Amino acid sequence: MIFWYFLMGRPRDDRGNFLDGPSMAKYLSQQTDKPIYSAWSFFLGRGIVGGKVVSGHDQGSELAGLITRLLNKEPFTQLPRLIESPNRYIFDARELSRFRLSERALPADRLILNRSPELWEAYPKIFVSAIALLIILLILISLQASLMRTKRRSAQAVERELILMQTFMNAIPFPVFYKGMDFVYKRLNSAFTHFAGKSEQEILGQTVSAVAAGPIAELCSGKDVELLAHGGQQVYETKLRDAAGVMHEVVFHKALVRLADGQVDGIVGAIVDISESRAQIVRLGLYESMFEHAAAAIVVTDAENRIVVSNPAMLRMSGYSLSELVGQNPRILASGQTTPATYEAMWKELLVQGVWQGELIERRKDGSTYPKYTVISVVRDADNDIVNFIATYTDITQQKVAEDGFRYLAMHDSLTGLPNRGNLGNHLEQVCAQARRSGKRAAVLFIDLHRFKIVNDSLGHHIGDAMLVEVARRIRSVLRESDFVARLGGDEFIAVLTELDSAIDATPAAQKILRSISEPFHLHGNLLHSSPSIGISVYPDDSDNAQDMLKHSDIAMYAAKEKGRNMVQFFTPAMNQAAQSRIALEHDLRMAISKRQFVLVYQPKVESCGGRVIGAEALIRWPTSPQGNISPAIFIPLVEDMGLIGALGAWVLEEACRQLALWNRRGGPALNMAINLSAQQLHDDKLADFVAALLQTRGLPASQIELEITESTAMSDPMRAIEQRTLM
Repeated sequence: MIFWYFLMGRPRDDRGNFLDGPSMAKYLSQQTDKPIYSAWSFFLGRGIVGGKVVSGHDQGSELAGLITRLLNKEPFTQLPRLIESPNRYIFDARELSRFRLSERALPADRLILNRSPELWEAYPKIFVSAIALLIILLILISLQASLMRTKRRSAQAVERELILMQTFMNAIPFPVFYKGMDFVYKRLNSAFTHFAGKSEQEILGQTVSAVAAGPIAELCSGKDVELLAHGGQQVYETKLRDAAGVMHEVVFHKALVRLADGQVDGIVGAIVDISESRAQIVRLGLYESMFEHAAAAIVVTDAENRIVVSNPAMLRMSGYSLSELVGQNPRILASGQTTPATYEAMWKELLVQGVWQGELIERRKDGSTYPKYTVISVVRDADNDIVNFIATYTDITQQKVAEDGFRYLAMHDSLTGLPNRGNLGNHLEQVCAQARRSGKRAAVLFIDLHRFKIVNDSLGHHIGDAMLVEVARRIRSVLRESDFVARLGGDEFIAVLTELDSAIDATPAAQKILRSISEPFHLHGNLLHSSPSIGISVYPDDSDNAQDMLKHSDIAMYAAKEKGRNMVQFFTPAMNQAAQSRIALEHDLRMAISKRQFVLVYQPKVESCGGRVIGAEALIRWPTSPQGNISPAIFIPLVEDMGLIGALGAWVLEEACRQLALWNRRGGPALNMAINLSAQQLHDDKLADFVAALLQTRGLPASQIELEITESTAMSDPMRAIEQRTLM
């Protein structure tokens, strides 16, 4: 029989006092060894199996229900070992163990007291360390697995590259090989084995002596040693007999293979049969690029334009690694600066003609852009289907820089950095077109320096160059940014003004230039002065084209010089007529000098006291001038400007000395001959020697010759005048 004890309250002792919890629990545990259930958790650990914290009402209700079920003889197996309630059940682990009650029969939401601690609770530090160690082991295992997967993928990639390379080599129709540093064959293509008549296994690991006959083996071995010693590339011709005994004229092409660190790893080579045609070498092109040693960058794509392979030159040029390029569309290299129209034309020509060449602007991996010359060819199979695209690239950055430099030098003055005559012509055409559209005016200012030649000849070209540089700077500094300044050559400069409302608007800029250039020049310890003459022509008032604009400003500049220099002169039609007359006069002067159409007349010098003739002054005249009687004051300066005064002055000296010698031979009184010298003759280093030779030839004493230098000529370069006087 099974007895159930229910403790439902606090019993009293013999004296009527309520028993406390511990006393009551002790008493009950002494009366029976059966399981006892309590409604209060504080009895736990005193032989009480379990309890719960409930209110008095809940206690009575739940225990009454349990008793009713027992009295109704409900099978024990259907009764819960513990009464479920909304409160939390508390159990004594020791009593559960004593009565062999399984925790699986207990409610899910329970609290078990006096349970023996778990291992992790008894040794928490050891447990945490063990878990940490386990995690580390798991991480290491995971990393190892990842590394192994990476190695497998790398090995697979290498294997694919080797297969691709071998396939690539086998596709080459002539023998190709690769030797190590020990001169043994490590890789070769099917054409090599076919030519040698041996299998790949018979050749790999062997030297050339095992493949070719003695003389050929000695030649190839010697060339290999020479290549390793001197580096670079090697090309030589010889004769080889193939496996069938046929003799071939061949060309060996060899190159060293260098690793990324620059170390030599071996020798690559190709054997090209030139028996039928030596031109085959040209058709085959740069076959060494097949071994990734071409100077040009090469990219091969498949029919879908995905990159299959590229050579080291391409990797160096782009900054990408091979793994980053393979499988990518070449547009990964695009910079966005090449126009869509260029790409459209490229593809159209590729698909129709099979080849395209032109310039593209590409982007490196680091983001920098560069121009490259590109040649793309289409490779088709026997069915005319596209198989590959082969593109070769050449970085033309330096070429572009050089072209820009040459273009700059061709269009600019090397001394001052200003645009030159060629640049001026293009700019004037644009200015005229712009003025025509806008209805505004434009002006050309022709600027010529006074006294520059004297500075250049007397102080040296370095001083003259320094003055020209300073003049260019001054002109540029007083004009607007939109104005154009050029140097025509020598001491001539051009300024082009735009967006003028009237011709008179050019005057302020011209006045600024006058004042700026008239300021003293402090150059290398020298204080120098100069002044400009400025001629101005205005579009469209004076001319409607660039060529006439420049010509008319030149004419106006000469008019300014004739008026006394340091002047500004606008062009007028009358000036043009004068310029035409000047051109005609220059032509006539050249003819007169070459044909010696000038004559000398002699003005006597008379003694004021006695009226005696003591000498004569030689004066030049041009009696046969087509334009009538022209004064020497007009044609002499023109001859000087034309640079012909040297020849004319030499003739005057010769003719005057001839005439003086003739007078001496006639026995008359000894007369002195006065001969005028020009400024240009004064700067002739050979003048003294020339005069001395004339006197000796004509037998004249030096005392009979008076070389006259005008005051203006002497003061233009007093030191030179004194020097020539000393030499005389």
